[in-house]
Amino acid sequence: MSKTRSDGEGSVYIVHAKECPRPVDQHGRPKCKCRYRGAVVVGYRTSTNGRQVPIRETVTAATRSGCAAKVRELHEKHAAQTLPVGKSPTLEQWLNHCHARLLPGRVKDSTLVVYRGRFDNYLIPLLGHVRLDRLSADDIEDAWTILRDVGNPLLTTPVPLSAGTVHSAHVTLRRMLRLAVQRKKLQTNPAGADSMDAPPPGNREVEPLATEDWKKVLATAPQVANSARYTVALAMGLRQGEALGLRWADLDLEAGVMRVRQILHRLPGKGLMFGSPKTRQSARDIALPVQLVAELKAHRKAQNEQRLAAGDQWQKHDLVFTLEDGRPLDPSVDRRRWKALLKKADVPVIKLHAARHTAATIMLLEEVDPRVVMDIMGWTQISTAANYQHAVAQAKQAAAAKLGSAIWG
Repeated sequence: MSKTRSDGEGSVYIVHAKECPRPVDQHGRPKCKCRYRGAVVVGYRTSTNGRQVPIRETVTAATRSGCAAKVRELHEKHAAQTLPVGKSPTLEQWLNHCHARLLPGRVKDSTLVVYRGRFDNYLIPLLGHVRLDRLSADDIEDAWTILRDVGNPLLTTPVPLSAGTVHSAHVTLRRMLRLAVQRKKLQTNPAGADSMDAPPPGNREVEPLATEDWKKVLATAPQVANSARYTVALAMGLRQGEALGLRWADLDLEAGVMRVRQILHRLPGKGLMFGSPKTRQSARDIALPVQLVAELKAHRKAQNEQRLAAGDQWQKHDLVFTLEDGRPLDPSVDRRRWKALLKKADVPVIKLHAARHTAATIMLLEEVDPRVVMDIMGWTQISTAANYQHAVAQAKQAAAAKLGSAIWG
């Protein structure tokens, strides 16, 4: 008698629709088009009566063979996330375990995506084969040298990576190994400060729009849709996700206050998602200039007209900046519109994040106290102002001139 399942196939069965007559062929196999479901036990939990209850992950497919293939993939995925018993795991096994078991719920979904990219592109290709208990500071330094001198080893034609990218890879590895120390998988952290110095992040000085350029952009903005979106970016320095997640409920235009309380971003496999701001300091209240309050009131009036024109097609998200039917503004669309605005204003095309840098630069050049700038921008540390050396230097020169005038006349 032949087996109904092949080795390693796991639990695979057909799920008939309620109205399906469940026809079978001469061998008793289903002839209908209903989908197949596969299940894999990935762990156990303790029920209220103390019994161990299996935890299952399921997959579906149109055919039995397709479902069986997905079940085997689940088996392999679970095996990669499970640490070996009785010996030290490799760094690849530990990183996969961290990503699947330790990090979810501790970090944001967007951070998980960033970590996965660093794992797959830098850490695993260069260090993934090394056993955790044999990983040394020399191994790590050699890996960073390859990234700096050669680049991502997975690429056909790699290019040397920036000092900032290498520094970020080190920070990620250091955190994952700190988790290994906390869970008694390591005695010491070979990427920690006691074992090695982190690679320097390099020059982080930002590139804002020149004064004449941002003035051109502001003058051209009224000619494009959602013009207030870019006025807010240049005046208040909101991050893209903060601006796209801004709700009318977060604005008190009578008091002239903007409250940053949520962000909008796109996650791979999940689409557009609302979330909390980047850090605790990012959730902040900002006083608005009266000119910006007037522009936002005009924007609200225009959006109300759009909502009436859209009728039942309008999607109610209470967002300040939307598409024509009220849907959230996708970050990629937002970036394309920004580049189109710069071209229309006849200024060099630079990243949208440069608008945030421009806002900070304007505030520092106008001699706004750096701690106030820190609060408006939602920075975690006052030292971030050091990235705006050109603006700080000009502000210091202006202060020196004022001091000289006060003392010597």
